[in-house]
Amino acid sequence: MSFILASASPRRSQLLQSLGWEFVVRPSHVAETTERTDPADIVVELAARKAQAVIRDSDSWILGADTIVVLDNRILEKPADRTENREMLRALSGRTHTVYGGIALVCPRENRTWIETVATQVTFHDLSDAMIEWYVESGSGLDKAGGYGIQDRSSIFVASITGCYDNVVGLSRNRLYAMACQSGLLRWMEHGRVGCAL
Repeated sequence: MSFILASASPRRSQLLQSLGWEFVVRPSHVAETTERTDPADIVVELAARKAQAVIRDSDSWILGADTIVVLDNRILEKPADRTENREMLRALSGRTHTVYGGIALVCPRENRTWIETVATQVTFHDLSDAMIEWYVESGSGLDKAGGYGIQDRSSIFVASITGCYDNVVGLSRNRLYAMACQSGLLRWMEHGRVGCAL
């Protein structure tokens, strides 16, 4: 019996560790493409797909998660290089964007999936070229949607946040905890029971 995180993200691992939950990391490596266009639909589809992709047996629970950054109806993926990272930060400068997070909890034994979408609005200060260059040259934004990580040095870019901070980092702990209570995952972890809430 195990609780599996279907993600290689060190940030999601750290957020889960902070809850004191024991888990195994098993990245899914699924293609992150979809026909959907609504950001909320995209993140839950990809989160569920990641979780489903790592099912090996019925005596486990799997957590899948996905995060996208949206500005003016445009999805900002992970930047391909430093040039694209600069362009993203210039676009985000002085503007408000939305970070969508998808969470999927899968219980194979009952063939059930619980999904949630979390949306957080983030407003940036006006960024000077020097500030953008300082961040881009650190390389920190290259592996992050939107080209920045709110938990690193780019935190100084943020003027305000409306919604869940953890969601911007990569996983809303308060929403996940509520899902764990609702689904029976928390009871399973506390008592070693196999199965889901009915």
